[in-house]
Amino acid sequence: MLFTRRSTRAWLVATAIACCAGAGSAAGEDTLRIAIPFGFDQPNPDPAIGWNGWRTSEAGLTETLYWLNADLQLEPLLAESATPIEPTVWEIVLKDGVVFQDGMPLTADAVRFSFERVIDPESPVYNERIASLIGIEAVEVVDEHTVRIRTEDPNAAFLNDLVDPGLAIVSPATTQDRFYGTGPFVLDEVVPGESIDAVRFDDYWGGAAALDGIQLLTIDDPATVMLALEAGDIDVAANFPDTDIPRVRDRDDVTMQAVSTGRIMFFFLQVNTGPLADLRVRRALDMLSPRQEIVDTVLNGLGGAPGIGIFLPTAPWANADLQPVPYDPDAALALLAEAGIADSDGDGLLDRDGEPFRLVVRSYHGRPSMQPAAELYLARLREHGIESELQVLRDWTVAVDDFREGRADMLMFSSNSAPTGNPAYFPNFTFRTGALENFGNWSNTEFDQLLADGISAFDAEERQRIFNRMQEIISEELPVTVVFYKNRLAVWHNHVENFALHPAGIYMVNNEMAISR
Repeated sequence: MLFTRRSTRAWLVATAIACCAGAGSAAGEDTLRIAIPFGFDQPNPDPAIGWNGWRTSEAGLTETLYWLNADLQLEPLLAESATPIEPTVWEIVLKDGVVFQDGMPLTADAVRFSFERVIDPESPVYNERIASLIGIEAVEVVDEHTVRIRTEDPNAAFLNDLVDPGLAIVSPATTQDRFYGTGPFVLDEVVPGESIDAVRFDDYWGGAAALDGIQLLTIDDPATVMLALEAGDIDVAANFPDTDIPRVRDRDDVTMQAVSTGRIMFFFLQVNTGPLADLRVRRALDMLSPRQEIVDTVLNGLGGAPGIGIFLPTAPWANADLQPVPYDPDAALALLAEAGIADSDGDGLLDRDGEPFRLVVRSYHGRPSMQPAAELYLARLREHGIESELQVLRDWTVAVDDFREGRADMLMFSSNSAPTGNPAYFPNFTFRTGALENFGNWSNTEFDQLLADGISAFDAEERQRIFNRMQEIISEELPVTVVFYKNRLAVWHNHVENFALHPAGIYMVNNEMAISR
């Protein structure tokens, strides 16, 4: 059979939907089908493992003691209240009437179980990322509905850290083969890499869901997602190309939403070896970043905003004094010349010590806008004599390994800079010396001390001053180049009711969503 490009894409859609449609028992008249870019790679996606909690939270399977509302304000969820007893001691009272999906009630013992399994290095679901984030020394059961938590150090944003979906509260009956959360939907079946099926939890404390079930279909090709939506094979596309915005915007049978979030797209830079170890070179690349052009073309004017600092400028903890770096090729080329990089032989390409100045860049699939943004960025560098090689890998960990091991000068990456509403979250994992995601091994002693001071500063003004200075250091030292802030985009058929994107990026499915036929 001869396949045209269009028929090939249509076949891909049919294959993807057919594979997933029979994957679980949730599919039915009142089952909502949502396409997502990332799924699970194991049949029992325990929320404590890796980043599973982010998916189980989005799927409405698990919940935490605290959460962020639609205005990104901290609110109790499974907790009723919290009181700081000492700088390192918090007493938390639990909400009454909550039951797990196995029928057991929410108790202080369940909270202790949920936390200890995550922070104990001997636990089979120990999570180093979360353990280092939360810094819990001990969890004490005061009574059936009260826990007292002692932290290793004072942490002014401790309640924000409890928002992390990996700290989902699960039933003590949870095993390596099955977890039980408190969300409005119960996990039914996972087909690794393909689908997540869940059914309504009738005893949900917030009221039983209007839907019978949900089905999250893992479709990592954004073009395939849009074809599936247009064919009516999915109800909601939670990930689609920014280039499709105009055609979606013109349709009257769907609803589209764009929500600004803390997600940033940026380049990690090799700061210790190679040409980018020279700060002048990093500053030159910053000046050559076509941020506005990327927003206007790749993001179609709606998918995001030009980057300034590591936090969205509208975030309450953002440094309001940071200014956008202008696109200034003349100033950039002058800086490169100071660093010994120039067109010495008149061939239109920059060189250093007689060798071509060439950048090796890595990125990965899964974020639709990353590859075209990287391609446009590097095309503009080429116009100014800088050659490059871009490889976009399917496995993001391979791209990271290439960068960490010195096989690439730049790594385009995506991070949610404040998913819990704690401004220390992103710096602690990405810029602190030795941090888990400090892939470029950047180190600054002043920054590290400020971070420690900021975490323990309970005074709001002092805390803001500290985080302002931290943001200044990043802008001065440039271990990363922030290219743009990425809006969350979703489109859904008009028969879907009460669906809305959440700016925190860790919530999606709720008990109020419905389908009207």
